[in-house]
Amino acid sequence: MSISIRDLDKHFGSFHALKNASLEIADGELVALLGPSGSGKTTLLRSIAGLEAPDSGQILFRGADATESRPQDRAVGFVFQHYALFRHMTVFENIAFGLRVRPKKTRPPEEEIRATVTELLKLVQLEWIADRHPDQLSGGQRQRVALARALAPKPGFLLLDEPFGALDTKVRKELRRWLRQLHDELGMTSLFVTHDQEEALELADKVVVMMDGRVEQVGTPEDVYDNPVSASVYQFLGDVNLFHGRVAEGSFLHQPHAPDESTQATAFARPHELEVDRYLISDQSVPAVLLHSYALGPKVRLELRRTDGGGLVEAEITRDRHRELSLVAGDAVWITPKHLRIFGPDVGGSI
Repeated sequence: MSISIRDLDKHFGSFHALKNASLEIADGELVALLGPSGSGKTTLLRSIAGLEAPDSGQILFRGADATESRPQDRAVGFVFQHYALFRHMTVFENIAFGLRVRPKKTRPPEEEIRATVTELLKLVQLEWIADRHPDQLSGGQRQRVALARALAPKPGFLLLDEPFGALDTKVRKELRRWLRQLHDELGMTSLFVTHDQEEALELADKVVVMMDGRVEQVGTPEDVYDNPVSASVYQFLGDVNLFHGRVAEGSFLHQPHAPDESTQATAFARPHELEVDRYLISDQSVPAVLLHSYALGPKVRLELRRTDGGGLVEAEITRDRHRELSLVAGDAVWITPKHLRIFGPDVGGSI
């Protein structure tokens, strides 16, 4: 089922949660709504589900206006961040709940309900705990039960609000892979909210970056990461270093305190895009002193302070390179960006 969001606006008192948000989601896509807290992503998700009423704008499902439709009429499966399972019910009955509470004329017969639940238990690989209660399950198991319950009524599309936020790192990664496989098997249009950049970039077909109630950028994970439309998107999508200076004749000149504000620009580079050397190697190099280094698996993260007044910098190099340089705290080094992303009033792009 395709979804069209057109100029959605929403206030909560004086807080402007959505600002003319527009979005197109195609049939069968797995879409991530990504953004910092307060960016409007959960409000947008809840508006699509019918749990919030927008002040203005339209929500269309396959071209039909659903803006005023009740949640139960939207064919939406919604998975809440904290599962919202019924503690007094077994896993089987939790999954069956959405089918059992249907009006009598649309309620499936008992045989069909039991067959549907049994099929879903197999799908989420939990048939062996059908008779347990939620407090007897792990966090990952509860999340799978919540997902099966959302799928039981056979919704047109699936909405998930921070589906892995309450889980530890290992379980979260396992469930991410599992959800991707499940989505591909079912071919369902799915939309999930997250503030975890890695989760969005790894899992989604399309990433929607929201900032301050607006849809800031929409694209594939690769496009959003490699070609951010603004400095705010670039900074949100991972660790960055800022270099202040100006652009002249296609080159970026490092000037922590540019004399002329009209020529100022800010360049960004991620930690892995910096080379660290003992000696000056180019006119793009800047001097620094090593404050601290620590291992991150196969990489070493370096914390440095520029000695030209440019502030703190983080670089990431391989362990082999770290051993080759034999760096210790207090060593003087030179930092050279391999790639710079420029954002300024009159410039933009890469150098």
